[in-house]
Order: sequence, then C-alpha cells, then structure tokens
Amino acid sequence: MGNADRYKSYDLGLWAHFVHPACLAAQLEELRAEDQEIREAYANEIEELQKRCDEKQLEVDGHRTKFVEFKHQVALNSLNSRSGKPIPPKVSFIVHSV
Repeated sequence: MGNADRYKSYDLGLWAHFVHPACLAAQLEELRAEDQEIREAYANEIEELQKRCDEKQLEVDGHRTKFVEFKHQVALNSLNSRSGKPIPPKVSFIVHSV
C-alpha cells in the first residue's frame, strides 16, 4: 500500500463521519414535524379527558343535588326524640345548610 492509497483511505474515514448540513436540516425538519404531531396528539388527548371530566362532574353534581334534597326531606320528616313532635322547618333548614 503506497502513500497515495493510505491518504485516500484516511480521507474516506474522515468523510464517513461528516454529515452534510442539508442532511442535518432535513433531520431537523423531520424532528420538528414529529414533535408537532406529538404535541397535537397530547392536546387532543387532554381535550378528550377534559370532556370526560366535565361529564363526570355533571353526573356527580346531579347525584349531590339529589342527595341534598333527600337529606332535606329526611330532616323535614324527622321527629324530636324527646317529645315525638315534628322538628320545626326553621331548625331543619339549619340542618340542611350544614
């Protein structure tokens, strides 16, 4: 192997590690596009989860309202344990608000 061959293989070794700027720019664009797709997917998932959360919150609010109404009816229909008389509505309102 002569000197010319040795320098030739040396040069190829250097060029094998060199990445052309156009290739880097293309890779950067691909990565940016991939990042944008991932961000959009996350945004869509967040939006769907927020909708589900809102639906569940409405359901819970409805159940809570029914429970509070039931509790109020129980308080209105309750009897005083000592006298056996109905509890006045004013007192049951206090119980309802607690």
